[in-house]
Amino acid sequence: MDVPSTQFHPPELETGTIYFVDEPRADLLLKVFGSMQSHGHQGLFITRMAPKKIRATANFENVPLIWLSTTPTSEVKTIDPSSISRLYSTVLGFMSSAKQPVVLLDGLDFLIFVNSYNHILRMLHTLYEKIVLTEGILLLGISRPTLTQVEWSLLTKDMVEIPPISPNW
Repeated sequence: MDVPSTQFHPPELETGTIYFVDEPRADLLLKVFGSMQSHGHQGLFITRMAPKKIRATANFENVPLIWLSTTPTSEVKTIDPSSISRLYSTVLGFMSSAKQPVVLLDGLDFLIFVNSYNHILRMLHTLYEKIVLTEGILLLGISRPTLTQVEWSLLTKDMVEIPPISPNW
């Protein structure tokens, strides 16, 4: 993160919405997520990035971090990326219990690779209903070149894109 969250002013995000960023890395998502944390949202961060790297580059000490990994560690909670039901249950539980919930799910392309596009699309459509009911926010990072045009259209149909960083943020 090259811009501290105190200097970063993201666009206003509406609750009950899934937002996505089309980027291969989660730089913009980390900034948006950090800004939301500083404005009272309770967050959950699910990622493929190494936990030590996250803790070193972002100030998320009080944020639950879940590492999508097949290798359990005592450092952070892990969820096997092939366990969609466990991932789904974790997000649902958080959305139901958190105050102003926001979930950052980084590594969506990896989840699609491991589980299949259809399984992940189905999970996101079901999560969308819970996000609407709990007035939560889901932030997704995905790189457009990893999907076909049809897959991209279906995936992003009920989502709002966060545009690349502009100089006025």
